[in-house]
Amino acid sequence: MLDAEVSESFLPCEVESSEVPKFSPERETVDKQLKKIASCMQRDRFRLHKTLQKLRAAKAIDQQQLAKTVADVEASVQLLEKRKLNLPPAELDTKLPISQRRNEIAEAISSNQVVVISGETGSGKSTQLPLIALQLGLGVQGY
Repeated sequence: MLDAEVSESFLPCEVESSEVPKFSPERETVDKQLKKIASCMQRDRFRLHKTLQKLRAAKAIDQQQLAKTVADVEASVQLLEKRKLNLPPAELDTKLPISQRRNEIAEAISSNQVVVISGETGSGKSTQLPLIALQLGLGVQGY
């Protein structure tokens, strides 16, 4: 669940203008970077995708803008990988009541956009729910 699926909107699109060469080393670079978008931090995906699409559609690709965008994509990919490697240990405290219902809670979080969980004071809601979310891979990509 840590790896995002590539939606169709993030795949390279065909350029219909006959003035734009369909194959060039720069456009190949843009296409490769577009495929890496799913491995970027969530916060960077829209901006990088938009920039790459503009570069791809341009009559002449600005080399400086392309180099900056490639560097931005690589930085975002590296940051996501670093976050994946540095996840804190997500071990639940088995003494707390909330950990006994971990599977139900994880299923509810995975299946629903909003989940309301209530419980007694001291049941582990504040400390264990974030750990369950981390175990599900939530928050790693930035959201």
